[in-house]
Amino acid sequence: MNPYASNPYMLILKADPDRYINRTAPTILALIKTAEGCAAFMWCFRMLDCFLQIMNGKTVQTPAGVLFSLLPWEVTRLVMPGSVPSGGTLGNVLGCVAAACLLIGFLCLTAEAAAAVMLRFAMPAAGAKWFRRTRRLTFAACVLLTVCLVISVVQQAYFVFQKGLNVELAALYPVIVQLVLVLLLALRIEYHRGAAIVMGAVDYEFRLGFKETGMPEHRLGPCSFLFGVLFLVAAGALIRLSLGRYAAVSAVLSAKYFTVWKSWQFFRQCHR
Repeated sequence: MNPYASNPYMLILKADPDRYINRTAPTILALIKTAEGCAAFMWCFRMLDCFLQIMNGKTVQTPAGVLFSLLPWEVTRLVMPGSVPSGGTLGNVLGCVAAACLLIGFLCLTAEAAAAVMLRFAMPAAGAKWFRRTRRLTFAACVLLTVCLVISVVQQAYFVFQKGLNVELAALYPVIVQLVLVLLLALRIEYHRGAAIVMGAVDYEFRLGFKETGMPEHRLGPCSFLFGVLFLVAAGALIRLSLGRYAAVSAVLSAKYFTVWKSWQFFRQCHR
């Protein structure tokens, strides 16, 4: 006997992932994720080289320095005109760990290019399982990266204020910029946490066929919308600075986060 036909409560709990996956926004998101994964694959080599150079002592990089190495020089010069203090041996060790975390993040993005295609077009159950694993790994890497940056900022602030309270703004500027980076990474942590929870729920529904009704609270929707707005504003600012090609990348990232936000709305509607 079919349990769904004999028990109306089973019909209520029956999962139907196609209702929130086979939509326009998830389709656009899958295409953007595919392009993003291809770009991330190229960045893996750059970040691996950065990691090996720091580890072998050929260069000195703090976590902030590693993060700024991801930006084009024209943009980095606008955000951080001077250099970030090295922080000595501790700063270099933290930079090495930060480079490893970013390498893990890029590898996960590369894997998610295939997972996005599978989830939307080919093998959704396998794609959901893949996403569940990469999202959790990305979340852990982002947390560790943020911890490294926080330790580095505390160390640099300590050295700055050792000179007394009459500190010039030029000396404080690198610390202030890095504090802003910490805030953005904290927002990224919440975003990755929400994405890991949602993709875990999607994988659960494909595996068992029942709706996930016990998801922890998260803020994937607000975080994705905020990132969409931030990248859209950044795109406008880059256009005004005559950096059109970088503005295009920022605009694509904005579209990505807005489609994540819309996809989350579809998911939430199916789980009320």
